[in-house]
Amino acid sequence: MKQGRSNSDIIKEILEKHHNTPSIPNFEAILTNKDLLLKNVFIRLVKGKSNTHLTRPSEFPGIWEQYYIKLDNNSTDESMSITLRKDMLLKMGLDFETLRRAAYANTLSDIKIDDLGERTGMSFAGQGPAPIVVSNKRGTNGAAAILDYKNILWKLNWECAIMCPSSIHECLLIPIPNKSEAVGQLPAFTNLVKEVNRLEVKEEEWLADNAFVLTLDEVLV
Repeated sequence: MKQGRSNSDIIKEILEKHHNTPSIPNFEAILTNKDLLLKNVFIRLVKGKSNTHLTRPSEFPGIWEQYYIKLDNNSTDESMSITLRKDMLLKMGLDFETLRRAAYANTLSDIKIDDLGERTGMSFAGQGPAPIVVSNKRGTNGAAAILDYKNILWKLNWECAIMCPSSIHECLLIPIPNKSEAVGQLPAFTNLVKEVNRLEVKEEEWLADNAFVLTLDEVLV
């Protein structure tokens, strides 16, 4: 019976593909130590599933969760990531739900919310609450912060919002008074997302080609 690859074989393959990872302290230990791995696993949102990498459908139709290890080199302030493959969980002795819970906790602990008016200098006076930019403190793969949309809406005291996925790095939330009005405005915002994708965003950083309606109970598209 043919034996599967050992942990050392997997680590060697990753090191060869990511030649700068040996400079990351405890890199090998992270891949072989469950506790270290669970402290460093995060979620990014991507457009579409993967046949190779570890992905799961998100609450947003057409958008998938992808799981990765984020590695920091404190001596150089550099950071890099390793996208997890489907075959790595068994080799590392982890079940998916354990990994997923840790990735959610890590990802949602890093949320950053910016008032669009303050960020851009635009004025929304007399228009109600200003739109919000949802990302993370690093500004990389920050769109995953929208996975916490129910808590975000609750904290903002918004009943409903339209979410425009700016890119894999951030999302824009526009407050709408109620679900009925949001559904009516959704086609116009979807056209806006398509236009911005093609004019402003690198194709590999597109997250979706449509907008979404978010309420405290559901996602509509």
